[in-house]
Amino acid sequence: MTIDNAIKKADFPVKAKRIAPFTQTDYFLEDDNNTFFIVKEVNEKEIVILNNLKKKNSNVLNNLFYYKNEKTYYIYNCSLEILNEEAVMVKLLDKYIELIEKTKIPITLTKEDTKKMQSIYQILDNKFSYFELRIKEIELKYPKEDADWIILSNYHILLNTKMWMYDLQQALFKMLEKNIILDYGLVFKNMNQLQYQNNKLLPTGKFYYAPVSTMLARYYTTFDHLNIDLKSIKNILNQQEKFYKVYYMFFVNYLYILNLNFPIIIDIKNINNFLTITKKLKYFYENFKDYVKL
Repeated sequence: MTIDNAIKKADFPVKAKRIAPFTQTDYFLEDDNNTFFIVKEVNEKEIVILNNLKKKNSNVLNNLFYYKNEKTYYIYNCSLEILNEEAVMVKLLDKYIELIEKTKIPITLTKEDTKKMQSIYQILDNKFSYFELRIKEIELKYPKEDADWIILSNYHILLNTKMWMYDLQQALFKMLEKNIILDYGLVFKNMNQLQYQNNKLLPTGKFYYAPVSTMLARYYTTFDHLNIDLKSIKNILNQQEKFYKVYYMFFVNYLYILNLNFPIIIDIKNINNFLTITKKLKYFYENFKDYVKL
């Protein structure tokens, strides 16, 4: 990521010794005292949301400074100290849940929303079609390399996921026919451990309104390299209606498939992404396939 010109020209209230990109809209700033800050670019809509958060949720960190030149920025104090990863992960889940609870609004979903689901499934269908073409190439390839055999032996995981996602989508369509009402709250699009600062949430990156199942799916796929307590996620979902549970399973699979890469030239050195994500898909399938009767 590059540093935006507006950031380079900014005369912030804290003097920057070093500025580095953090997300697409956020930057790390270090001053002469080796104190770190997050500089967050905000638009008018985000300013309204953040100001409302200050009033509604004391567990979201307040900005220290406000600065405007070509763009508008909020500046937050930030510690780069990484605490115990799994302990922070657990605390973050509580904070994300609290954020949704304190910002939730009822949204009525209708048949019109099936169009959005269909557009999502079209993206998935294109991905799966591409995977199938690549698999056919490998099957016809002679002689085959070790990497080819590894991919072929794991392809059944993608087929299982595709069939499962189709069933999940059909179940969601049926529920949307009934014009259901869901609670939407604020969800961080990109989650990371640095968002936990002094027992509060640091609002980095983008956030948007979505159901709790979306938050749980992003949480699960962000921290799946750690020892996530699946019981805690299921306990939260158990308090929700069926739609939330089904959408959670659909969206986790969607995020994984979206991030799965199939290298153009296949060799043993560049199939790590494929192996990692198919392993995660298999684990998720084994733990959630029979969680809800569709």
